[in-house]
Amino acid sequence: QPIITNQPKKATFIKERFAKKIARNGKAYIKSVIQSYIQKYQEVSALQLKEMLVEEQQLCSKSSFYRLLQELEDEEKIITLKGGRQKIYAARSLKIHKEE
Repeated sequence: QPIITNQPKKATFIKERFAKKIARNGKAYIKSVIQSYIQKYQEVSALQLKEMLVEEQQLCSKSSFYRLLQELEDEEKIITLKGGRQKIYAARSLKIHKEE
């Protein structure tokens, strides 16, 4: 009898954990993490961001990371300070201060 009552709780717990993992690794969540790192470090390279998010935290794949980074650029939520092979990013708010 106790085994039957524990199984639904365990199944619910696994479903909740799975749902949290999906939400944690969702597109909006990863984009917000990218933005928060850019704001925290003020200027950071794409390579440094990739190391933190893809290699260390394993939040998404490398291709997803670069796609989301490009989306943030396209949405003008971040700015590119230096282009070329080694892109350097800054938060959108920093551009306003530099232009004044």
